[in-house]
Amino acid sequence: MRFAVLCLALLLGSALAPAPARAGVAEDCEQGADLDLKIRSCTAIIVSRKATGKYLAAVRINLGIGRYHLGEHARAIEDLDRAIRLNPEDALAYYVRGAAYFALGEFARAIKDFDAAIHIDPEHAGAYANRGAAYAKLDEPARAIEDLDRAIRVNPEDANAYSNRGAAYLKLGEPARAIKDLDRAIRLDPEHANAYDNRGRAYEDLGEPARAIEDFSEAIRLNPEHALAYANRGRTYILLDEPARAIEDLDRAIRLNPEHANAYNNRGAAYLKLDEPARAIEDFDAAIRIDLEHANAYS
Repeated sequence: MRFAVLCLALLLGSALAPAPARAGVAEDCEQGADLDLKIRSCTAIIVSRKATGKYLAAVRINLGIGRYHLGEHARAIEDLDRAIRLNPEDALAYYVRGAAYFALGEFARAIKDFDAAIHIDPEHAGAYANRGAAYAKLDEPARAIEDLDRAIRVNPEDANAYSNRGAAYLKLGEPARAIKDLDRAIRLDPEHANAYDNRGRAYEDLGEPARAIEDFSEAIRLNPEHALAYANRGRTYILLDEPARAIEDLDRAIRLNPEHANAYNNRGAAYLKLDEPARAIEDFDAAIRIDLEHANAYS
């Protein structure tokens, strides 16, 4: 019934400054906080046909970044493909395209792009950090830690890198080392919900469920839509023999993520503790439908 939940934050860099076009349009394309305006401005530069070469590549990168932040990851990749054809030596283009592949769950392709960014810029902290996150997603925590070590050497103020390295140490069964990194992440960014969630998981592994609950609760306070934190807190309430409170949290986790097999499985376990086997079986059935390898649900 026990399972690890790792939260891996993705870092995305800022765009390269394009060469001057019409001043306001160029500035909105490069730096615009309004993403729709950013995309319109970059598109206007492209449509004008006045941009060429590396300048056009930079505009395409900015357009790709805008689409990435709007969640249009496939379209972002199209723009970044064009940017790379125009300027294959631009580390940022590979970096942003890697981020888009990561968002689409194509972690192997993301790693190839982060490799390319690092080949061009060996000190690219974000590329190391994101490649580490991708290795963690591929269940290669040792390789993740190698990259995150390098990211932290280049940028020792990167809260996400510490949080992700802590998550990787959790996967390696080293909760004490995880807590050191997660403490640092929280000092650097006191509102880092994922770091609190991961630290709660580490405290649970160390047999400190009360401290785990505190951290899961803080993660939820910071991000009330944090399905994993609800699922983790619910599981911990089961360990504390509080099945009713567990079900409240697991209900919320399932509403936020209806495909969360572990949440159904743990809610089934909570219903068993309340002597409601029929409801437990419904949840175990749901867990199995979502994940056929979910062995806990068969036991």
